[in-house]
Amino acid sequence: MLQKLNYTVSADVININIEGLKQHFETICVFDSNYKENQKKYLHTSKLIAIGSNQEINITTLANGLEQLQEFYDKRKGWLFGYLTYDIKNTIEHLNSENADGLGFPLIYFFA
Repeated sequence: MLQKLNYTVSADVININIEGLKQHFETICVFDSNYKENQKKYLHTSKLIAIGSNQEINITTLANGLEQLQEFYDKRKGWLFGYLTYDIKNTIEHLNSENADGLGFPLIYFFA
């Protein structure tokens, strides 16, 4: 069941124990707007955290990857968290790169 929690944001620094969260949840995504570095002009909050998932899409080949992501979204019509890797550019534009992939992340990964 989707649950939204709201917390009062203060100017104090908030430390997040990612290792502690990893003990309880397999999927964690932290978005940090780097509030201090962007000179407080773009976002009014500094962190958004998504914890736990009930569905995910993990795409490792470029063929139809964006279409698969669209289908995944269309079935849910709600929040998705994740990423598109740099090499997706090869699908969107007529570009190609053959750089070594030292991490082996999926090309597209999103979760609900």
